[in-house]
Amino acid sequence: MLIPFRPGRAYILGLLILLSAGCGSGDTGTITGKVTYKGSPIAEGDVNIVNKAKGIGIVASIGPEGIFKVTTPLPLGAYEASVTPPAKAPPGLPGKREKEQKYADIPKKARDFKTSGLSFTIKNGVNDVSFDIKD
Repeated sequence: MLIPFRPGRAYILGLLILLSAGCGSGDTGTITGKVTYKGSPIAEGDVNIVNKAKGIGIVASIGPEGIFKVTTPLPLGAYEASVTPPAKAPPGLPGKREKEQKYADIPKKARDFKTSGLSFTIKNGVNDVSFDIKD
């Protein structure tokens, strides 16, 4: 069963993955990577990662240089990814309107697993799964 990706669930998903992967298992891998759009780093957002066959997923935050890491051991296999803007900050003071960012550096197609075209295979050890998103 897939759990919908929502901000704040990353810790829960990470814990579920840890429990499903088992302790001491040699059949896991971790991820490091960089997300770019037309060669330039995406400065903020989330990389959403899912293995539909195993029913697991995790969310990794993108840092200022476009770098993300998943240090939680993930089971080996095929994964899909999408890239989404960061979660909206809670509303400010009553009556104060916050300016919404558009995140033009994350194309609409990259935000959905069905259209992103982002996929990779996790093997034992550390995996580099960098993505350069194009229009």
